[in-house]
Amino acid sequence: MRVTAKILVVVLALYAGVIGALYTIISLPPGRFANIIAGIPTSEAPGSPVFRYLLPLEPIFKTARRGKLHVGDIAPDFDLKLVHGDSRVRLSSFRDQKPVVLIFGSYT
Repeated sequence: MRVTAKILVVVLALYAGVIGALYTIISLPPGRFANIIAGIPTSEAPGSPVFRYLLPLEPIFKTARRGKLHVGDIAPDFDLKLVHGDSRVRLSSFRDQKPVVLIFGSYT
């Protein structure tokens, strides 16, 4: 019985370590996160049973990447080049003037 308990404690500690490592990796900036994930050799697809049942990637990802903005917070300012032409637009230039809708998508 004691051996079984020790094995269980070790397995749970290893599992917690893997979950902690995943959380840390997912919390990295997108470029570093992508570089690490790209270097992990695996034959398992992200939707496979291993990831679905043993490693709860979706809840970890949603927790680690949720950001710090809340409803009612002022959006962080940014400056972008317009699709057509060389003009640029800054989000803060619209503040207190009119609502702004941001649409991110692909034209391909």
